[in-house]
Amino acid sequence: MLQHHFLIPHLHFSFFSLPAFMAGIIAAYYHVESNLLFLITGLALIMLLTLHTIGYSWAKTSLSFIVLFLAGAYACYHQQTRHELFQTLIKNNTVDVHALVNTIETIVHPYFKYKMHATVQKIKIQEQPNWASANNSIIIYLLRLPSAQVADVIHIRQLHSKGIDNAAYNLYLAKEKVSSSFFIQKLDFSLIHRPVYSIQRALFAFQQHLLTVSRMLMSKETFALFCSIFLGNRTESKKVMETKKELFKVWGVSHYLARSGLHLVIFTMIWHFILSMIPLSFFYKQIILILLILFYTLFSWNSISFERALYIFFIFKLCLLSSAPSNYVHLIALTTLIILICNPLQLFFIDFQLSCGLTLALAWFNSVQHHKKRLS
Repeated sequence: MLQHHFLIPHLHFSFFSLPAFMAGIIAAYYHVESNLLFLITGLALIMLLTLHTIGYSWAKTSLSFIVLFLAGAYACYHQQTRHELFQTLIKNNTVDVHALVNTIETIVHPYFKYKMHATVQKIKIQEQPNWASANNSIIIYLLRLPSAQVADVIHIRQLHSKGIDNAAYNLYLAKEKVSSSFFIQKLDFSLIHRPVYSIQRALFAFQQHLLTVSRMLMSKETFALFCSIFLGNRTESKKVMETKKELFKVWGVSHYLARSGLHLVIFTMIWHFILSMIPLSFFYKQIILILLILFYTLFSWNSISFERALYIFFIFKLCLLSSAPSNYVHLIALTTLIILICNPLQLFFIDFQLSCGLTLALAWFNSVQHHKKRLS
């Protein structure tokens, strides 16, 4: 009865491993200690009863779900601890850092004009003689454009942090894997190393060139829509899109202005149509399509909904090329699990919950209804 009216037959293990991993993340985030054993036991029993109903072995599932629960807890604990340790180190201190420059972008801000995203490789508190190794991302908001370039390794002096008292903003930074943010007028730095050629710098230069050329060829409104929908860059179109968003809100379709999985589907369908007219074998067409999507991803800006669609696309193409069976519910569940493994704190943000959770729920109920129709 349970299988016929609520569950989809032949559910993949990835679907049931997801709630176990999520429960581990929640337990670690809220610092559950005394009730940890109770939660593990309760979760394992619930999952075992459900899986036993549809024919899974008890021994295999019990061990698997306990391991997944602990893996989720460890992943969340590791991400939080790494963020908090760096915050504690720099709080109320002036530090020098050796950092790799990742991006330098123009931003829309009432006081600052540029944003530098860098990865700290070494750090030293000014009163101490020794350098410590690090691997933490930081964001520096600047009033003046620095002469540093992407992929440079630079020595930044006199970065001062008072700490972040806003818990919500601190959690957001941890989710973005940014250990801290700094607001300074002019960057005091010296160049340590500049590679002759860098793929990272070439990709960044291509992105900026694409924006420059598009801005010249398009009207302000068209350029704003192009950046927001096709490239996923909301910074370039922020001012122009403010009035447009109000009009879209009236009809309840403002989410179409942000790039999502729908736009990747449209992009894929267009290239499917173009490739269908080229006399190539099915295998080579799929490889070309994968390379096109990969190239599109490299020169555009990422978001959680786009990331979800991208993972589903690649997993589906892998199943297709290997002749392995696939199911949409299983693909979303596996994709959600991969995203949480890479970034456990995504679980506590509404964009992830709507993009992955709501999509999974809709796919689930659609499959249940489809199964009911087949039985009737």
